[in-house]
Amino acid sequence: MIYSTKDLLKKYKNNTAISRKLKEGTLFKVSHGIYSDDETCIADMEKIFLTYKNTTLTNESAFYFYDLSDYIPAKYNIASENKGSKIAFENVDQSYMNNNLIKVGRKKVKTDYGYIYIFDKERMLVELIRLRNKFSYEYFKEVVSNYRKLVINGEIDFMKVLSYCKAFKRGDNIRKQIEDLVL
Repeated sequence: MIYSTKDLLKKYKNNTAISRKLKEGTLFKVSHGIYSDDETCIADMEKIFLTYKNTTLTNESAFYFYDLSDYIPAKYNIASENKGSKIAFENVDQSYMNNNLIKVGRKKVKTDYGYIYIFDKERMLVELIRLRNKFSYEYFKEVVSNYRKLVINGEIDFMKVLSYCKAFKRGDNIRKQIEDLVL
């Protein structure tokens, strides 16, 4: 299991007890402020989301998470608030987002890596259209095709999509493109 320093202080009451557990080998330091009781089960994603709690999984990483693409991104795509800290992990592609927009469609999800923030499927549809020039044509086409299947199966709440579009500049244009490409 993964622990923050705060969690360990609640459990062991002081830094001396934590140091003792580290020396005994029953606790392992993963990175600054992050510890584990199992040296082998520490994934990069756990480290990222424990260290940077307010970041959000987005773009290719979110599409892969939702099985909208079979492309496995080489780096984790993470969105942070405008004034957020720079993420110091090499395998992270970080983007900054307006503080109001980062909360639109964001949800907390329990994964094998603990709890993470990720944009919901409806918000990711808006992101797909909004950032379409960032993706290759084949990739874009694959994700749009999978969104069409979700729409047919009734798994997309179009009212959410409409409300998310309103939060963005050129939201009407995004909405029209979604209607043309996905519906």
